[in-house]
Amino acid sequence: MNKRTIKNTIILFKGYPYKDSESVMRQRVPLIPLSLISLAATLRDAGYSIRIIDQRDSVESIYLSLNRQWDKVLCVGISALTGNEISEGIEFAKRIKRNHATIPIVWGGWHVSALPDESIRCDEVDIVVRGLGQCSFLELVRRISRNEPLTGIDNILYKSEKGIVKAPISAYPLLERCSLPAFDLIDLEYYREHSLKLRYKPVINGIPITGHLYYVSSFGCPHECSYCCSNSVFGKRMYSYGTQGAVNQIRWLVEEKKFNSMSFVDANFFVNMQRVEDFCKALVASGVRFAWDAQMHIRDVIRYEQHGLWDLIKKSGCYRVSIGSESGAQDILDYIRKRVQVDDILRTAEIINAHGLIAAFNFLFCLPKVEKLSHVYESIDLARRLKEINPDFLLAISFYVPFPGTSMYDDAVGAGLSVPNTLQSWGEFNTNYAHASNSYPWKSPKMERLIYNVLTFFIPLAIPGNMYRGTLRLVREKMKSSKMRLFFWIGHRLAKMRLNHSCYRFPFEIWIFNYYRFVRGIPPYVPGGKGVA
Repeated sequence: MNKRTIKNTIILFKGYPYKDSESVMRQRVPLIPLSLISLAATLRDAGYSIRIIDQRDSVESIYLSLNRQWDKVLCVGISALTGNEISEGIEFAKRIKRNHATIPIVWGGWHVSALPDESIRCDEVDIVVRGLGQCSFLELVRRISRNEPLTGIDNILYKSEKGIVKAPISAYPLLERCSLPAFDLIDLEYYREHSLKLRYKPVINGIPITGHLYYVSSFGCPHECSYCCSNSVFGKRMYSYGTQGAVNQIRWLVEEKKFNSMSFVDANFFVNMQRVEDFCKALVASGVRFAWDAQMHIRDVIRYEQHGLWDLIKKSGCYRVSIGSESGAQDILDYIRKRVQVDDILRTAEIINAHGLIAAFNFLFCLPKVEKLSHVYESIDLARRLKEINPDFLLAISFYVPFPGTSMYDDAVGAGLSVPNTLQSWGEFNTNYAHASNSYPWKSPKMERLIYNVLTFFIPLAIPGNMYRGTLRLVREKMKSSKMRLFFWIGHRLAKMRLNHSCYRFPFEIWIFNYYRFVRGIPPYVPGGKGVA
């Protein structure tokens, strides 16, 4: 008599965020599935066998590779952001439903957490887990393994014989009590090799970079920016892992796995000042040597200066902070609920520069309903003033893409945007502005061209820095030693004249530059998408 197979395996799947033809990297750069490894550690500690599916292969080849494991699979978890990740998740789920219909398929992640009622109606979704799933998903798996009803589990939606059941929302678990992300469950060497394409530059703070890693130490943010859906998923709270455990794991990743450059992709790493101070002190005490950067709110930069913490932050290895400046127009800052003044942004730049760090200031353009050409010129003026503080500051350009779960999304719909109403159609929703914006009623190609030309060409040429990324790279160095330095000097003088007179018509310099790129076999740059100056 055959023994009954014990179902103890959980498959965790996350698709690739872009279709290959839309990748902003112009090539497929694999990204570590942070949401999956964050969940996997808790499940493994509870005794379950975890199989994490990364983005190396097509959905079909991934499914076929699991052929001998399906009789041991207890359930499948799919995490997805809006767009192509949903499409790949549905394709994977369809194959499972077709051949293994009894295996429950559980969805989580940003999109289904923002639109749970719509998502649960999809045929390829059996259960939705909202927000942080460390506790809810673990209890869900235990119930499935015991064939017990799912009643009493908070933060989920599921299908029953009586219809869709929507459990109440409760506080998420304290992450300090949860296991750290299970990096050891994935092929880190594979990601390390590919990560070198994402380096800010080859050497940072005297450290030759051997690997770059995205790391998450917390979830959620108390701020209320109208373009961000963090509040709709996590409320106005932040959930963070324990400090010493995170430091120990980082040291292992740096010393054993050779990731000596890290970007903390927390929504706002610096919210809790005591946590950051303890974290930086622990990093210094550990002796680990690596370069790191993180996102920071404008008000926090000023707050940390008032408490004298910047020297400690730099000593721990921080070399750059990313700031959501968004706009140089006060009307726009008020509209997106940034709760800052334009002068605060400039003060932030001066503080960061005084402590010898680099800042990346993000600008958000092409907003529905409210943005005017005068607002764009105010942002251009702010960008110029930031570069004058430090020419090596980065100016990152983002063009607004509507995501559900935000108040600005509602404004986009009010402005005439046609949006999907099923999970399947959200899978076809294009989140790459350059490809999707033709469907935006407020789209202005003239405004896009102005933004892109000035921030990625004229400003870095007029105020030359030595940046390794962007449309124009190492301009200051090329003006000194390049064989083309005469042309750079001429371009520099012309760009300064344009900035001084706000005259950006007839950009013949850009046409010449694009012809040069054409001759060299380099694709021309076009407005839209993302740019870095």
